[in-house]
Amino acid sequence: MNSKGVLFLNSRGVNPAILELAPKRQTFASKYQGDPLDCLGGVLNDLIADSKGGAYFTMGGLYYADPKGAIAKYGDNLRTNGIILSPDEKTLYVTNGGTLAALEVQKDGSLTNQREFAKLEAGGGGDGSTVDSTGRIYVSSNPGVQVIGPDGKYLGLIPTPRNIIS
Repeated sequence: MNSKGVLFLNSRGVNPAILELAPKRQTFASKYQGDPLDCLGGVLNDLIADSKGGAYFTMGGLYYADPKGAIAKYGDNLRTNGIILSPDEKTLYVTNGGTLAALEVQKDGSLTNQREFAKLEAGGGGDGSTVDSTGRIYVSSNPGVQVIGPDGKYLGLIPTPRNIIS
């Protein structure tokens, strides 16, 4: 859900799509360059909504569905999974195997300046991600939750009794 109350949902399976559940109930985005999303390969995975009315998502790559539902692909050599926006929505973070990539968000929602932001040190790749109000990023991984500072510095691991890949 974005800051304006728009709720998006990934619909997986046959005919994958991003659905808007509130305030309207409708298919928000289901095609990339005229083809159904399942033509991209991979699984419609994680999603983060922005305050502009669009949504970034991962599906074997990094994509943005703008407020009209038009989808564009971003990033180079990404093995994506978890995805999160910084609290000010100026930076998008996406897990990239054993690292966290950062991209700058432009006014129209497009992404530029891809860079490695942090290395996940506890082994394994990162999965689901979130960020707190101070900009610390939390990434789930097999050994627990890895914590990255707003400057990209690895802050440590919150251990869990079992694997928590989400």
